[in-house]
Amino acid sequence: MATFLYRVGRWAFRRRRLVSALWLGLLVLVGVAAVMAPAAKEEELSMPGTESQQAFDLLDERFPQSNSQGAEARLVFRAPDGQRVTATEHKAAVADALGSLDGGAQVASTTDPYETGAVSEDGTIAHSTVTYTVDAVDLTESTKNALEAAAGQAGTRG
Repeated sequence: MATFLYRVGRWAFRRRRLVSALWLGLLVLVGVAAVMAPAAKEEELSMPGTESQQAFDLLDERFPQSNSQGAEARLVFRAPDGQRVTATEHKAAVADALGSLDGGAQVASTTDPYETGAVSEDGTIAHSTVTYTVDAVDLTESTKNALEAAAGQAGTRG
């Protein structure tokens, strides 16, 4: 075995330009094959018969307007020091921020923190859940930008 490896090494050294060209050609061939390969199909993950799958199916049945496995975002509103998020001007800022998201192409619903009781006991923090009709990976840039704009809008109003 050692003699065979010695001969292969000696042959490769004596023809190093040829060996280098072969390796470079192989590397280019692999790169082209990787670029030309078709993308894998995206499949829905489903585990029929499991309790969690039954829960997702039930949610889809009872709430067809939203995707049970869709993306969600939580907007947290905090009042400035010494103030409450339940003050009239802060309620208006929260309503405007959530109103700017309602009707978005991929937005299924937004929750009003005052109606759902999502306000802290001391009244300084509230949160709203934004539910989307698509999975997180399928959110468009405009949808993400609208969420950031809504958060920024609420922030500028205190």
